[in-house]
Amino acid sequence: MGHCYNSLAWLANKLGEHGKRLRKGMIVSSGSMVACQFVPPGSTAVGKIDGLGEVTLKYKLPK
Repeated sequence: MGHCYNSLAWLANKLGEHGKRLRKGMIVSSGSMVACQFVPPGSTAVGKIDGLGEVTLKYKLPK
C-alpha cells in the first residue's frame, strides 16, 4: 500500500463501513519488521512484545 499510514486509513475506512471506528488507546499493527518464520509440525513458538504480552503457539498435526 506504499506507506503504513495508507493501511491504517484503509482499516479506519473499512471499520466505518461496518459502523465501527478506531478509538484512542487502540493498538494497531500495520506489519512486521522481521521475516516470516515457518514453524515445523511438533514445534512450539513463543512471541513476546515487552509491555504488551506474550503468545504461545503449539503446532500439532491433526489425528
